[in-house]
Amino acid sequence: IYLLGGYPASRQTARTVQVYDIASGIWTLGPQLPQPNNHGMAAAVNGRIYLIGGQLTADQEGYVDTVYELDPAGGGWVEKARMPTARSGGVAVVHDGKIYVAGGRVPRGSDFAVYDPAADRWEVLPNLPTQRNHITGAAIGGRIHVVGGRLGNGLSPLKTTAHEVFDPVTRTWTTAAPMLSGR
Repeated sequence: IYLLGGYPASRQTARTVQVYDIASGIWTLGPQLPQPNNHGMAAAVNGRIYLIGGQLTADQEGYVDTVYELDPAGGGWVEKARMPTARSGGVAVVHDGKIYVAGGRVPRGSDFAVYDPAADRWEVLPNLPTQRNHITGAAIGGRIHVVGGRLGNGLSPLKTTAHEVFDPVTRTWTTAAPMLSGR
């Protein structure tokens, strides 16, 4: 398990990477991030770890479009092709060797793009129908599910029950059953 960046109670964004070895039950420090990052979107593909976007400070500013790759087998962080838009607080979902990144903090809450690590290339896809941030997602049955999230900036109390599904083959969004309550 790799924990990347974030900010502790001091609200000073960290470059820290913490690694938990499930077999030994021991935490260690991994290679520091190239720059401080919180609210970044992380994913793992083909044994490599990716940190996509995020922000440099605890305040709602300093969004980044950076993409960093880590080879846990012995490398440091390597910068890859930048995301089409700078954003934080979205979700990264892996499907078929690619990383789909949906949503983010205002004004990027509808952004949706896919990163192909093998080609080191981004492609902008049709917008997420319901703009939101602090969301979750999963690849199930060949489709990308994006669920819940926060509307607006910061600690907005406005949350959504939205459940939208993207089909990578048809490149279309459909609406699925909403969550029981927004979160």
